[in-house]
Amino acid sequence: MAYRGQVTVLEFQSELWRAASVAGDGDGVHLVELVQVPARDEEEISDWVREIGTQGFRIDNIALLLDGDSASLRYHGVPAVPPWRLELILRYELEEIAEKTGEVLSGGHMELQVPESLSEDTLLLLGMGKDGLVQPLIDRIRSSGGRVRLALPSSLGVYHAHISAGGFSVDETLLLCDVHSSETQILVVRGDRLLFARSIGFGTRNMEELVSDRCSVKAKLARLMVDNFVTGDLLTGEESVEACYRGWSNQLVQLLTSSLSFCQAQLKMEDIVVDRIRISGSGAALAGKGK
Repeated sequence: MAYRGQVTVLEFQSELWRAASVAGDGDGVHLVELVQVPARDEEEISDWVREIGTQGFRIDNIALLLDGDSASLRYHGVPAVPPWRLELILRYELEEIAEKTGEVLSGGHMELQVPESLSEDTLLLLGMGKDGLVQPLIDRIRSSGGRVRLALPSSLGVYHAHISAGGFSVDETLLLCDVHSSETQILVVRGDRLLFARSIGFGTRNMEELVSDRCSVKAKLARLMVDNFVTGDLLTGEESVEACYRGWSNQLVQLLTSSLSFCQAQLKMEDIVVDRIRISGSGAALAGKGK
């Protein structure tokens, strides 16, 4: 990745806010600093952005990651056409989706490089953000003196992190699984090429809810039991929590399997064989416990 400069990546999740300062020197990208705080009221976003600005984060060059509630991805195959016509096609696609959903949408696209596809169409990944949810965030950041240069779905942030981390071969197929509290990003990549990405409303909170129901405990205690289960420090209810984990992990495996099927169908590819799975996110320890 030939990026040079420094950017601040902001992510506002339901339970926490995250700011990552990322720098590129032309040969690679590395994390400079990471700050996470419990989520606050949206009215406090401006104050928080000013606060991280005093800590050395660049707030004039911000990339905003969007969750599954505020952004979505759609695959689109179009015949080979001039760029001006492609823009018209995608604009119409965006307007048609907006009319069906009743949402005001903004979007962009990237062309997927999939020579393995049986389709002769140009394969595109269309990203769409809901203006009604995204614009207030941008406005609050602007009121702090900050500037959002880019807003993109969280799953594409996972893809860029994969590229930056390296450690893969050109022909290697990887399944990326980024697990958080209420959302999981699943991607299929071949080397540095993105093939498929989706965001699913599933995460560690689902495991906590299973424990809460099965063990008849409140949410706070269920969260503590799950944390202790991950670290091996759980002293009571281990058998029940283990049963919950089997159900939760089986559901995660089903989501990974269905994602591969969706990828093959969307891109019209032959069977995809995954060489490795990369697990990341705040729920990585839980997701990887049974491996």
